[in-house]
Amino acid sequence: MLSERRTKGLRDLAARSGKAQSIEEACGLAAQTLGEYELDIPFVLLYLFDALRKEARLIASAGLQPGTAASPALVNLETPQTRAGP
Repeated sequence: MLSERRTKGLRDLAARSGKAQSIEEACGLAAQTLGEYELDIPFVLLYLFDALRKEARLIASAGLQPGTAASPALVNLETPQTRAGP
C-alpha cells in the first residue's frame, strides 16, 4: 500500500508539474501535489536562488505556514543561520 501511494504521488507530480509555463508555476504545482500526500511528506518548502546565489526566496509551500521561523520567506545564504532548539 505504501509503495502504491508513493508511486501514485510521483505520477501525479510528473503529470501536474509538466503543465507549468514557468519555474514558479512548476514549484507551485509541485508543492500543491506533494501537499496532498501528507502521510509521506508532512511539509514542503521550495526555494529559488537569486542570480548571485546569495539569497533563496520561498516560492511555494505546503504543510507549513509561509513566513515563520521554520519557513522563512527569504533566506540570506551569506549570513550564518542560528538553529532553534537544543
